[in-house]
Amino acid sequence: MTTRPGSSKVDKSQDAHRAKAEVQARRNQGESDLLHELRVHQIELEMQNEELRRVQLELEESRDRYIDLYEFAPVGYVTLGSSGHIESANLTLSSMLGFERSALLKLRFSALVSEVSGDDWHRFMAAILNDQEDPHRTTDLRLRRRDEGTIEARLDCLRVTNAVHGAMVRVAITDITRIKQTEIALQASEKRYSLLAASTFEGIAISAKGRIVDVNEQLVEMLGFPRAELIGRPVAELISDEDRDRVMDNIHRGHESHIEHGMVRRDGSRIEVEAHGQPFSDDGRAFRLTALRDITARKEDEAAARIALHMEHLRNLAIEATLSEERERHSIAKDLHDGLGQTLHLARFKLDRLVKALPQELPTATLALELIGLLSEASGEVRSLTSKLSPPALKDLGLVAAISWLADEMGRRRGLQVVVEDDGVPKPLTEGQSTLLFRAVRELVINIAKHAGVGSARIGLRVCNNRLIITVADKGVGFIDWRATLEARRGFGLSSVRERITFLKGVMDIQTRPGEGTTVVLEMPFDYNDSAPTEMLP
Repeated sequence: MTTRPGSSKVDKSQDAHRAKAEVQARRNQGESDLLHELRVHQIELEMQNEELRRVQLELEESRDRYIDLYEFAPVGYVTLGSSGHIESANLTLSSMLGFERSALLKLRFSALVSEVSGDDWHRFMAAILNDQEDPHRTTDLRLRRRDEGTIEARLDCLRVTNAVHGAMVRVAITDITRIKQTEIALQASEKRYSLLAASTFEGIAISAKGRIVDVNEQLVEMLGFPRAELIGRPVAELISDEDRDRVMDNIHRGHESHIEHGMVRRDGSRIEVEAHGQPFSDDGRAFRLTALRDITARKEDEAAARIALHMEHLRNLAIEATLSEERERHSIAKDLHDGLGQTLHLARFKLDRLVKALPQELPTATLALELIGLLSEASGEVRSLTSKLSPPALKDLGLVAAISWLADEMGRRRGLQVVVEDDGVPKPLTEGQSTLLFRAVRELVINIAKHAGVGSARIGLRVCNNRLIITVADKGVGFIDWRATLEARRGFGLSSVRERITFLKGVMDIQTRPGEGTTVVLEMPFDYNDSAPTEMLP
């Protein structure tokens, strides 16, 4: 095949054009792909930027929250260098101590510690920096405020190590001033309670479910039990048998009560107490607080007062009986003197006239003279009986004169020589005392005349310590059992007189031995009661 000369040029031109078109097409395709990739990268970058902005916003929010938490936390935060200087502090600490934050920075923390806590802080700081095992420590200190006041603070410290600054201490500071004040107030209250419980005269017991859970020292002493033996012991075991049911019923009712009852000590003895019980609760548990006062002495005093009142009543009865007896004796003596005595005197007077009128040689005159003698004897007996019943000297002159008259009578009628010795001191006795003492002395000297086997006796009267002491003594045969003898030789009732002397607060004592005589001592206190009639004896 033959090629024309011009056709090859055309072909080459077409090939070149096609090649150029292909290159252009490929270029356009590459640019399109590149543009697509650029758009993809742009979208990715925009997404990354959006994520970065979101993260940055979250970081800023987190930082703000951290700053809020750090700056306005309820506790003060401070970071200390190893030298003790303040590296950073939050606003709470600044407010707590009253300092500007700028004034706190680079200040030694020890400058904020009160003098009373200075040594404690230095030891604490050294310990936390040097202890490699435990980086965490807590202590309580007193810190200074800018206004020269102080606060009580609790420091929670943590040692950390920083690559740049080395060892540092982060401190959280809590103001515990109110807590300390409350603790101090509570301690003071507990101390006051302890002092009150220790110094009170009352025993105090706390019980629960009928068993003792706590007592004070006064109750320990009151009942004689060791404290350990009282704790846990049933309350019922300490109550006397006759009061147990009543007291336990009162406790089980759970009301406030105020009662008196008996309690049993460790040695088995009984005491009387006044108990004031009050229920209370603690942590949901029911308790009972009981204050116990020992009223044994008061009860004994009340019993003694009742006995004293009874004795006073008996004393008054004894006085009244003595005075009534004396009035009756005086009445009988007066009747004898004014009645029978006057009749005998009148009969003797008329018989005397009859004798004078009769001739002496008549037998009737002799009989009349005998009758006159009998009438004289009868008159003498009446006068003697009258004097025995109611000696005139006792009522008119007093006890000493009456005893002197009695001594004369004993010598004249019984042959007993009685010596009366008086100290001459006035003796302000009541009428009842004088009468009773005279009857006792009369009975004693009559007993001497009858049983002592001697012809003499001695009566002594003296005043000592506002008491009249009368001694009646003899040197006769004496006796072994004076009580039995006293009861057997009743006479006008010497045993009864002894009882009456006792009722009048007097004493009757007998000292005797067989063959050595007998001495009886009567003691009577002077009664200065204005209502009681008295005699003033010289």
